[in-house]
Order: sequence, then C-alpha cells, then structure tokens
Amino acid sequence: MTMLDPWADYYGAGYQLIQGFYAFGSGGLFGVGLGFSRQKYSYLPMAYNDFIFAVIGEELGYVGTLGTLVGFAIFAWAGFRIAKYAPDMTGQLIAAGCTSLIIFQMLVNICGVIGIMPLTGKPIPFVSYGGTTIMSCLMLVGLIVSVSRRSVLPETVYDDNRRSWQMTDDGGASLVGTPMPRSARRGQGDAAPPRGSFRVMDGGSSQGRERLSPSS
Repeated sequence: MTMLDPWADYYGAGYQLIQGFYAFGSGGLFGVGLGFSRQKYSYLPMAYNDFIFAVIGEELGYVGTLGTLVGFAIFAWAGFRIAKYAPDMTGQLIAAGCTSLIIFQMLVNICGVIGIMPLTGKPIPFVSYGGTTIMSCLMLVGLIVSVSRRSVLPETVYDDNRRSWQMTDDGGASLVGTPMPRSARRGQGDAAPPRGSFRVMDGGSSQGRERLSPSS
C-alpha cells in the first residue's frame, strides 16, 4: 500500500520511493549530467540496483528515461519479429517467451519506481547491477539468437533478381585505352548470359571500363 501514499510513512516504508521522486524531480528535462547524481550518494537506497531508473532520470533527465524505454521497445520488436518468422511452433514460443520475460521484468521495475505498482525488487535487465541477472538475461538472449539463426524470412522480388546475377572472367573487360571489338569480348567457350539476367564484371586496378572500338 506504500505506492498509494508514500508520504504517510516518510522515514519508513515510503522513504525509498520518495527519494526516487526527488531524483526524477532534480533531473528535469535533460538531467544534471552523466555521473553527477546526488541522490545515489547515501540518499537513495539501492540506487545501483532496484532504483537505477531513478538515477537515470536524475542524470539524463526525461530524455534519458525515454531513451531507455525506446531501447527496450526496439528489443521487443526484434524479439517478436524473430518469433514471427521462427521455423516451427517451438521456436515461436521460445523467442516470444524469452522476449516477454525481459520486457515484463523491465516494466515491473519501472512501474514500481514511478509509483504505479508495488515495489518487488526486480532489477532492470542489462542496466541494474548484479551478476545473476546479467547471466540469466544473456541466456535468454542466446535462446532468441538461436531461433533467429534458423528463422526463414519471406522471399522478396529482389532475392529472385539477385539469383540471376553471374560473375564473368576478366576476358569480358578491356584495359583502359585498348580498343576491343565486340566479337572478341567473349571467348568461344563462354556462353551468353540468359536473356533478362544481370552480368557482374570483376573490377580492380588491372581492368578498366569497356570501350567500343570505331569498327564495332
């Protein structure tokens, strides 16, 4: 019940939450500067762990807190996109579940710090101090990456066109300043590329652009 009225017990149950509010208020829009927080020095309990979001709000301000949320939003988008293109239902459940675990843990911590949920002691993944939470979150990300490596993305028209590209030997290009008739640009054993395909020429210092001779 402390979140409903933390000032009812200022020096008791509500002390940590109120000090977090002071940190947010001191930060303002752009914060006091990275590393210049005052609340983390013996004022805000567990500033490096449970209440690291309040320190971010004081040092980086409103912009920094929004940036943190945007970073986790991008992570959620990538994780659920990997789940969407997973090769089977097992991969979908693994990717979606691991992504949800990290995002929900972040939301529980932030909602508790700003006073709209009870404090539970959950850290922010990859941000709060603690070796156990870092290792567990890295394991979850590893599972997501494992599903991503086996995901099958939908094929586009560009993929189909790219398969029609062909590499040609250096006989298809002439040195700069050396005229070459059109009939000599392709060897007798070379087959003409299929109609509508794209022919890729090798480049480098020993080759130049094709130039047509006057006779051709």
